[in-house]
Amino acid sequence: MVMGSIRTLKTLTLTALVCDSSKDPLSRLCGELATISATGGSVIETLSINVSLTTDTDGKRGNEWGSLDRVLTKKDTWLGLKEVSLNILVYGHHGRGEDDGTEPLNKLRDTQLKGLSASETINFKFEVRVGCSENQL
Repeated sequence: MVMGSIRTLKTLTLTALVCDSSKDPLSRLCGELATISATGGSVIETLSINVSLTTDTDGKRGNEWGSLDRVLTKKDTWLGLKEVSLNILVYGHHGRGEDDGTEPLNKLRDTQLKGLSASETINFKFEVRVGCSENQL
């Protein structure tokens, strides 16, 4: 990934596009972040994570999202981290009606991302948006 530059990298933006029923809606990003934190030399201050899901994926379960919370709030690992933004974009298909698939995702902040939400040292920004049209994927 970016291990060669990790000692000087202050801003990191990661993007995952999930179009199938992946068991990991973050596409193994938590493992990569754990590797970065294990080096002990990270000076990352701003971390942005953008995840795009289709309404047909099963990325709304929640337990995998909690891994992100645990990795980023682990004591004494992200000493310079000041801001984390998690942006989830759910692409819908025309004709789905009222269920756009975002209700479980909107609850993640309170169910699986409690550490980030309660952090006094990390400004946590969380947003779930809906995209439309199957042509946008």
